[in-house]
Amino acid sequence: MRTARSLRAGLRARRFEIASALVRRLPWRLDPIVWWVGGAIAFVLTGSRRRIAWEHQCLARRRPMSDPRAIAWTLRAYVSYARYYVDTLRAPHAMARLLDGVEVTGHEAFLEAVGRGEGCIVALAHVGNWDVAGVWASAAGAPVTAVAERLPEASVTSFFDRLRDALGIRVVPTGVQATRALLRTLREGGRVALVVDRDVTGSGRPGELFGRKVSVAAGPAVLSVLSGAPVYPAACYQLPGRRHLIRIWAPIMPPTQGSREARIEELHRRVVRALERQIQAAPSQWHNLVADARTVTT
Repeated sequence: MRTARSLRAGLRARRFEIASALVRRLPWRLDPIVWWVGGAIAFVLTGSRRRIAWEHQCLARRRPMSDPRAIAWTLRAYVSYARYYVDTLRAPHAMARLLDGVEVTGHEAFLEAVGRGEGCIVALAHVGNWDVAGVWASAAGAPVTAVAERLPEASVTSFFDRLRDALGIRVVPTGVQATRALLRTLREGGRVALVVDRDVTGSGRPGELFGRKVSVAAGPAVLSVLSGAPVYPAACYQLPGRRHLIRIWAPIMPPTQGSREARIEELHRRVVRALERQIQAAPSQWHNLVADARTVTT
């Protein structure tokens, strides 16, 4: 049975490698067709994930799941996710062209802090294309360290680790050593980028997102209170014509009053509010489709 699982994992990693090779050879003008066809196929074939995506699309708009527009919202989320994969797989071989289509707003305070050698935490949701944001940060002289989920298939994890390394994003695995590595990065004046709308490890904290209780990864709040580094909410939205908009909000400073636990809790609440704003700006680009790590708790 272990051999069969290993074989399936290897085949899955091989599919990503083949997809990456095909995307590199694909004329850019055909990208929108690939997004829509790929997204529509995934929408049809992924029953449990489709229901989660449907639920989250309605949640982000504060609408019931019976809303007749929900099917269109969910399909567009799948198309956006397909675009994420196409853009990310293409990025290592076309970074200059990709960056030509990137517009950035609100980044002045972030880059000033980088120039002063101060550690910074960037908090994102699974919205648009967070990897493109990492490419921009690296090109701007502010490369980030990110935490990546360890997938059941080690070969797939290895593929995405190599991909992000090619994009200038340093990756550390989830686990007990991650916090130490990230704190060291911050204390050395580095940047830590965390995509936190999914509680991958199960150690997140409660928060209220769009009026519902959810479990959200607490990394930004914990690291900020322990290190003193500010949290910069940020998002990279997909725009028409293969363009992207990176938006960085004003920093959230760690509280200075109260116990450590109280300060973490207060900062976590403010980070969750910031995530809500990120998602509300483009709910159809919210790619929280993973069946084994649902944001919404029941």
